[in-house]
Amino acid sequence: MNAYFGSVRAAYLFIAHDLAIVRRVAHRVAVIFNRQVVELGDAAQVYDSPAHSYNCALGGSGSGEHRRVTFRERRGGEHKWVRFRECRGMTAPVWIRGILSDHYGVPVDSVTYFTGGEEEPGRSEKVKLDLPANINVQAIGADQTLAQMLLDGEIDALNTARMPSSFLKGGGRVKRLFEDYERVERNYFKETGLFPIMHTVALRRDVYEANRWIAQSMMKAMWESQRRSYEDLYETAALKTMLPWLTSHVEHVKREKGEDF
Repeated sequence: MNAYFGSVRAAYLFIAHDLAIVRRVAHRVAVIFNRQVVELGDAAQVYDSPAHSYNCALGGSGSGEHRRVTFRERRGGEHKWVRFRECRGMTAPVWIRGILSDHYGVPVDSVTYFTGGEEEPGRSEKVKLDLPANINVQAIGADQTLAQMLLDGEIDALNTARMPSSFLKGGGRVKRLFEDYERVERNYFKETGLFPIMHTVALRRDVYEANRWIAQSMMKAMWESQRRSYEDLYETAALKTMLPWLTSHVEHVKREKGEDF
């Protein structure tokens, strides 16, 4: 769709509630709440760093180089992991740092961390960081992005949940730290029995005390969501994703992790 409209030099307007579709096709996004535009900006900024609390709630419901580097001797870049208090943060770097420390001998305080926008410059922390003195964190320049800095060699590694553009379009200059990552991850699971989580669900104590039913209702909703996801993944009449051997992948995971994977 983007290619078509680009070829005819046309603009188009979507009014939709499907956040996933909007993100994939829109360059700019406006968020409307109570008949007012509460946020307007580039799609990446609105989705990844929303400023309005309503947009944060929407987001929550939507859903190295050629050789390995020795991190103690090099600098690591990291996408920001502390964001606006109601929004989804990037939790992946939390357990990435822990695994590198516990299993690969890379102490958390042995790396200089750089924070900023992965693909978009000018992304600053929404909340002031309060870290121990032995943790060295620096903000990148206002016109820099972590993806480009990685490609240019200004940083040597990037902890991020989203695949950087420099990995996809860098001509092979940016590599995964572990090329055979599936084997490494499977071995980690076999060794520890753990599969790192991405998000947790929390309930404020005062809300729970005032409405005791909420906790159980939330759990029921999450269990039901999980049940439906299991059914969707194992539906053979019409695959839910364009992955040819999806059913085989699901069965393989069940053999390794059990039915409740």
